[in-house]
Amino acid sequence: MVTRTVRSLVTLWRTTFEVGDKEERMHFDTQLKRGLFQGDSLSPLLFCLCISPITSMLNDLNGYKCLHVEEPITHIFYMDDLKLFANTPETIEEMFTMVDEGSKAVGMSLGLRKCGVAHMEKGKRKFIGHLTLDGERQIQEVKQGGSYRYLGIAQVFAPITLTTKYRLRRKFLGRQRAVWRSLLNAKQKAISTNTWATAVFRYYFGILRWGTSELDRLDCTVRRTISRFHGHHRNASILRLYITRMEGGRGLTSLRQVWKQSVASLYEYLIRQTEPWLQGVLLHQQWKHAQFKSSLIQEVYTVFHRHGLPLPGSERESTIERPTAARMVRASQQRVLIETLRRKRIHGAHRHTLEAAEGRYDSTLWLRYGKSKAETEALVFAAQDGVLHTNKYRRDVLRQDIDPACRLCHEGMETIGHILSCCPHSLWKSIKCRHDRVLATLIKHVGRAGGLEIPSTDATSTTVEDTNTKLWVDLTIPTAKQITERRPDTPER
Repeated sequence: MVTRTVRSLVTLWRTTFEVGDKEERMHFDTQLKRGLFQGDSLSPLLFCLCISPITSMLNDLNGYKCLHVEEPITHIFYMDDLKLFANTPETIEEMFTMVDEGSKAVGMSLGLRKCGVAHMEKGKRKFIGHLTLDGERQIQEVKQGGSYRYLGIAQVFAPITLTTKYRLRRKFLGRQRAVWRSLLNAKQKAISTNTWATAVFRYYFGILRWGTSELDRLDCTVRRTISRFHGHHRNASILRLYITRMEGGRGLTSLRQVWKQSVASLYEYLIRQTEPWLQGVLLHQQWKHAQFKSSLIQEVYTVFHRHGLPLPGSERESTIERPTAARMVRASQQRVLIETLRRKRIHGAHRHTLEAAEGRYDSTLWLRYGKSKAETEALVFAAQDGVLHTNKYRRDVLRQDIDPACRLCHEGMETIGHILSCCPHSLWKSIKCRHDRVLATLIKHVGRAGGLEIPSTDATSTTVEDTNTKLWVDLTIPTAKQITERRPDTPER
C-alpha cells in the first residue's frame, strides 16, 4: 500500500524554474523522475521508513551496557548520521556488515571516508587497528589525539570541549560582525542577533559545560562589536540592551540569559519523558549531582534558586498552573534587569520617568516599530541615559573643573532636558524650525480636509477661515486670567 502510494505521488512531482530579470522572465516546468525533494515534508518520513529495518536488525545484537539503564544500547540514529556501540570488536564488525547490507538493499551506501572506529577497555583508550569489511574496504581507526564528528560535535568517547568551543566562538563572532555591519535597521539587527547569531550556541548549551565567566566574556566581546559598528554608545546603559523593546530596551538576549533558559528547558524536557534512555540520562545527571555536585542538575538548581522559581516536577510546581520553564526564567530575568536599572542613579532616571508617564505604551512605540537605524537608536538611548557629554555630565561624572551652565544661553545647567525643552537658543531656532516644517505639512492636510486653501508661504503663521471653518495656527489666545500654556502649536478648528 505504501509503495503504491509513493509511486503514484512521484509521477506528480514537478518543479518550476524561472530565468531572467524583472522585465523578461521565462518559466518552464520540469518533472522529477527519481530521487526525493530536498526539504519536502514527505522526504524525512520516507527516509526513516527505509532505514527502519536496519534499526530492527541492530536491536537484536548485543550492545553496550550503560549505567542507570537496563537495556544495552546498540546504536544512535539521527537521520543519516549513525553511531554504533558494541561490547567486542567482533560485534562491531558484524554491525558494520549488517548496516552495509541494509543500506545497499534500500539503494544507499556507506560513506566510509567519513566513518571511524575507536575502542575503549576498562575506561582507557585501546588501539586495535582498522576495521575491515569484505576483506577489502577499511574503516580507519581514530588516531591518537584525533577525533570524529557526530551531529557537529568533535568527540572520541566524550565531547572535545576546547576544540568545539573555539569553533563556536569563531562562528558566533563572525555572524555578529556580519549582522552589525549590515544595512538592517536597529530592530532587525536585534532579531538577527537573537535568532541567527545566538542560535550557534543554543544547541550546545545542554551538551558542553559552560561557566558564567566565559559567557560574560563573550557577551562583553559582543558589546564591543556592536559599539565598533556604532550600534551602542560606550557610556550608555548595558542593562537596557537586554531589556525587551516593550519595556523600553533594545531587545537583545545575552548568552548568559540563553544558557539559563536552555538548561531549564532541557531539564523540564527530561523529567517529562518516559522513554528508558532519556530517563537514564536524567538518572545519570542526578547521580553526578549526588557524587560530584557538578552536573546539569546543579546548573538547573542554581538558575531556579537565584530567580526564586519552583523546579519543574516539584510538589510546589505541580499545584500551580504555569508556563514553560524557559518562559518563567525569561520573565524573571526581565524583572531582575528592570529592578537593577531602577537602582542606577544616572541610567535609572529615564526608567523612573517612563514608569511615571501616563502614555507609557506610546513612549515605547518607536522601539516596537523599530524602523530607526542602529546608530540613531544608540544616540537616542545615550541621550535618555544622560551620558552625552554635556557640561553638567562632564562636571558631575567626569569630574572636570568646568562651569555646568549651558553654552548657548548661559542660564540653566546644560543637560539634555534643558537643551530640548528649556534653552531659548535651541528652542526658537533649530528645534522650532524643525517643528514648523512638520507643522506646515500637518496644516495642509487639516485645511484640505476642511475645504480650505492654505497659502504655500509661511503656512505655520496663517489664520484661514470661511463660513464653516476657521483655522488657528501658532496663535496666542488672550485670557482674562494669566495662563502660561495659551499658545497652541497644533491646528485648532
